[in-house]
Amino acid sequence: MKAKDVMRTPVITVPPSMVISELEELFTAEGISASPVQRKSGIIAGVVTKTDVVQALRFLKNDKLKDALGPELSVGDVMNPWAVFVAPDAPAGLVAERMVNDQIHHVLVGSARHIVGIVSSFDLIAAMS
Repeated sequence: MKAKDVMRTPVITVPPSMVISELEELFTAEGISASPVQRKSGIIAGVVTKTDVVQALRFLKNDKLKDALGPELSVGDVMNPWAVFVAPDAPAGLVAERMVNDQIHHVLVGSARHIVGIVSSFDLIAAMS
């Protein structure tokens, strides 16, 4: 089994400027928990997940921090500024290994300039059951 056999398509990307309330609506409507963050140039700037949002909102309980960041956070404020990529033909075992080694739950299939899919840890579990 390869990454291309378990990946989800199409990949829904978001811009760094998207506000968190819009991101939450998108995640709910699409039934996803992570999205690549894509700059206007088309390059992937990182990945944003529901966990990133929850952690950021937890820190906003601090009033001084809330005042410094403004009324609403953007994706660029909370995203992980890196992403893990694998080739479509990468073995599913390698995808799982990357997730474990990098302590992540989502791997992008393709490159920083061209994403063809996304694999979550749940996608791997479902494919192997």
